[in-house]
Amino acid sequence: MTSSHLLRIRVLCVGTALATSVGAATVLPADAASATTPRAAAQPGSVDGAPDGRTDARAEQGKKGLRVELQHPAEAASLVKVTVKGPKQPGRKKKFKKVVTRSTNLKRLAPGVYKIKAAPIELFDQQVTPQVSKKKVRVKRNGKRRVVSVAYATPTFCATSGSTAYGWGEGDHGRLGTADSTDRLAPVEIPRIRGLQAITGGSRSTYGLCGDGTVWAWGFNQNGELGNGRTGGRSWPVRVAGLTGVTAIAANSESAYALRSDGSVWAWGSGRYGQLGNGASGLGYHSRVPVRVNLPAPATAIAAGGYNAYAILASGQVASWGVGGVGQLGNNTSGTDAPTPVLVDFINDATAIAAGHATAYVRRGGTGEVWAWGYGNQGEIGNGLAAHRDQPTNIQPGFTAVAIGAGSAAGFRIQAGGIVFSWGSGRYGDVGFDNGGNPQLTPLVNVTLTQVSRIVGGDHTGYALTGSGRIWAWGDHQSGQVGNGAPKTGPSHITGGIPTPVELGLTGVVAIGAGSVNGYALR
Repeated sequence: MTSSHLLRIRVLCVGTALATSVGAATVLPADAASATTPRAAAQPGSVDGAPDGRTDARAEQGKKGLRVELQHPAEAASLVKVTVKGPKQPGRKKKFKKVVTRSTNLKRLAPGVYKIKAAPIELFDQQVTPQVSKKKVRVKRNGKRRVVSVAYATPTFCATSGSTAYGWGEGDHGRLGTADSTDRLAPVEIPRIRGLQAITGGSRSTYGLCGDGTVWAWGFNQNGELGNGRTGGRSWPVRVAGLTGVTAIAANSESAYALRSDGSVWAWGSGRYGQLGNGASGLGYHSRVPVRVNLPAPATAIAAGGYNAYAILASGQVASWGVGGVGQLGNNTSGTDAPTPVLVDFINDATAIAAGHATAYVRRGGTGEVWAWGYGNQGEIGNGLAAHRDQPTNIQPGFTAVAIGAGSAAGFRIQAGGIVFSWGSGRYGDVGFDNGGNPQLTPLVNVTLTQVSRIVGGDHTGYALTGSGRIWAWGDHQSGQVGNGAPKTGPSHITGGIPTPVELGLTGVVAIGAGSVNGYALR
């Protein structure tokens, strides 16, 4: 992330005994005309009053006139324009006016008051108002050069210090915060942004929760995924409009969600299938700014699937909305979408929630057991059957979890001591071990993963954070999303099935996240 800093522009006032270049004309003050030769006069195209940009030796020795010192981020070079206005110059009918685009010496100026006006600019979608040291300055006859500074600050993205964000995997649409679309086989620092508390990704966009409760986004924006009210993707973070006091974020394929401290949930992006939860849906429907989800009560946690979203309510019940084709809503329906949240059956004591592409999981507070519903043909339900469920079912009665996680087609139960059990698709090694590419219909212990505190998953790649601050990854590596620095491999339960440490010696990690084909870390 680029640290915020001020660029200083100094405008210097120089005495007026020297010739002044106004546009393409050279004007000589009356009392200096006889002492100034044509050779020293400014010529068209000169910047500092000397032909072809050369320094006028006598003018430099006198150090008279006005100097405008303009400092700004390199990215703002074509945006910054500072206007200097002053009295009429000898031999000219119009008052003095010059637009300065870089630090400039105005050496031959008539005596009088000169005004300096620096207009605000927009840089990285943020308004930057300059600091001007002197808005008015008096140039005296034969007086010393006056200096005015104009400083444009580099915009701040979230904070100037704090956690550093890393990303790896697919790089198109600016989702890694870089200007190019290169896939990254190992973690790279996401430029500009610092101080995030959580990070996650959608299909082609990335989201960060700042410590001050604001949300920032970058990447693809065709359906309003960035939530900044504008069109066009961004390779730099932009602030999601209007959100403050946010405590949690989630994202699915084309939509994103924020939970605020007052229990309200807000959504933006595509709402084609009712994913925004505000009662609206339909082909082409989307929102470029957050809209409030119509929940029946305040929420305490959120999760997002492929085209669904879920919220644990303060009562312990679970609300769901979006696609309902294979039972994802959990309310004993299939084939029906829900643009307004509905309550999931049976659950009234949920303490944690996770979601795959079309399957959802909750940890129940009374027993610590895990219940699941939705698509199950690849074993995602974990109850021993390859079939979907329209209502929640207990995966393994009597087996408890301290935390849960989900990939696109796999579920994970973390037990006391950081022991991991997983189930679901084996096609890409989704479950984190080689089971021959077959569905894993019931939870099986993963002998590679130990001391795990959290698991998140992308389309077919999983990530586990251990107590030592290390990340382990497994699954599909077609875009480098395993992050171990190895060459890309196609979908294979053999090449990607066994968890491997994410490269870069990435220790001290405090949070992880996943997009469809990306991994993320904060440290």
